[in-house]
Amino acid sequence: MNILILGNSQDAHALAMQQALTKAGARADYFDTCSFPTQLKISWEPKTQAGSLILPQGGKLEIGEIHSVFWRSFSGVYVPSLNNSQQQDIAINDSMSTLRSFMQACRGRWVNSWQAYQLHKEKPLQLSMVNNIGVSIPQTLVSNDPEQIIYFTDSLDKAIFKPVYGGTYTKLVTAEHL
Repeated sequence: MNILILGNSQDAHALAMQQALTKAGARADYFDTCSFPTQLKISWEPKTQAGSLILPQGGKLEIGEIHSVFWRSFSGVYVPSLNNSQQQDIAINDSMSTLRSFMQACRGRWVNSWQAYQLHKEKPLQLSMVNNIGVSIPQTLVSNDPEQIIYFTDSLDKAIFKPVYGGTYTKLVTAEHL
């Protein structure tokens, strides 16, 4: 059974997952996207849906042989610096498009899909969706209107704030923040 771990061996969670899968008898390889297009090779034919990965360590996987993919982390692509900025942009965009197409074409079972990853970056929409299915969420305001923010925080005993997109820890709102 071929399982890919979208992440790398430097990530403790990805490493633990690979060790557990290997111990259970599965073939588990890292699908480290930042090694594409320089070390990781992707081939895919849209008409036939045939494709393959050649991993940096040399192993080859046909797209149809990939049983499942565990999405731990996504590193984007790595395109070495080019002298021409237009060529650099084209190389990055082409690499991302190829990678994204391959990822979405892979019919193996995904634990976290491309769509789930995209939704992960849209926290307010996530909150709305879970609220709509009956999960209790805290009072929440997403705003760049200072008056609305002050009105909202004044209506609560305590309020926290954090980036909508993520990237840092939650903090308690203080008078200095307001």
